[in-house]
Amino acid sequence: VEIAIADNGPGIPADAAARIWDPDFTTRRRGTGLGLALVRQTVRAHGGEVELGRSDEGACFVIRLPTSAGTDG
Repeated sequence: VEIAIADNGPGIPADAAARIWDPDFTTRRRGTGLGLALVRQTVRAHGGEVELGRSDEGACFVIRLPTSAGTDG
């Protein structure tokens, strides 16, 4: 299963892209930096992956999760 989540905000600065998964990294004054680290941890706990996707404007994240064996869809 592949899920893409996108917005039309300012996007992820190129110099921050490599660090967005680090706990405590944030570009916001009042942010904690835990959000994307928790997303990645949760997705990986379910056998999946999450990555920063491509977007002409804003940010785009792609989550890939395995389907259960023996199910349709």
